[in-house]
Amino acid sequence: MTPLFDVYESQSSRRTRDAFIFPAASGSAIGPNVLSFQVNPDGLFDAMAEGDVNVSQERPSRPLSRKPKGSKRIRIGIILVVLLTFTAGFTLHYTSEEQKARRAVEAHLKAIETGRGNPYETSNVLEVFINVLGFRYLRTIRAERVPDPPGIYEREFIERLRGDSPDSYEEYLEKFMTMFGGRAIRDGDRVIVPQDTTHYEFAFLYDLELTNRIGHRLYKKYVFEVHPSSLNRYGYKIVDFYEW
Repeated sequence: MTPLFDVYESQSSRRTRDAFIFPAASGSAIGPNVLSFQVNPDGLFDAMAEGDVNVSQERPSRPLSRKPKGSKRIRIGIILVVLLTFTAGFTLHYTSEEQKARRAVEAHLKAIETGRGNPYETSNVLEVFINVLGFRYLRTIRAERVPDPPGIYEREFIERLRGDSPDSYEEYLEKFMTMFGGRAIRDGDRVIVPQDTTHYEFAFLYDLELTNRIGHRLYKKYVFEVHPSSLNRYGYKIVDFYEW
């Protein structure tokens, strides 16, 4: 016969154990300080911390997603291609403009040297050399990109455009200014339109072999200032020259 103490102890232990493992089935009230458990990979219960009963299995954390390195290299490559293309285009444009300006100077000197051609076609300077025996390009002293001067429209020009229009000058002037958008500025009876374009101006140094009025041979260095011009096939004209 089993002692009553042993029966009571075994039943009490079973109820206590069931209360910890199956709290809902046992109907036991769960207090604020009840051990919680976690199932380890071997299926054993380990105490974690005080709190509600929570049977869970730890999941491995997912690694942070990283963008592939290839996409970053592609972006850098695209930026480099754009920069190189812009630089190459700017260099080629500048080089072609410089070559055209130099051809204008050399066409002027060649016309004096050979007696063929018009030296004034490529020069706004009235004074020319008496004779040129030879020349040699030395270097470019200045190559500057400057904004184009503003367009200035005087009243006489605007009146000619108005012609027989029934609009008054003020009405026509207002319409005329709208042609340039917000760039047009009224200055009294005239209109000034700033330009958003640019052009190149150059200064070239040349070594010249010349003769003076009495036929003496001279060796001098001259600087030729060259600006754009639409009046000849070279697109540039000499606006000044002086001894170096």
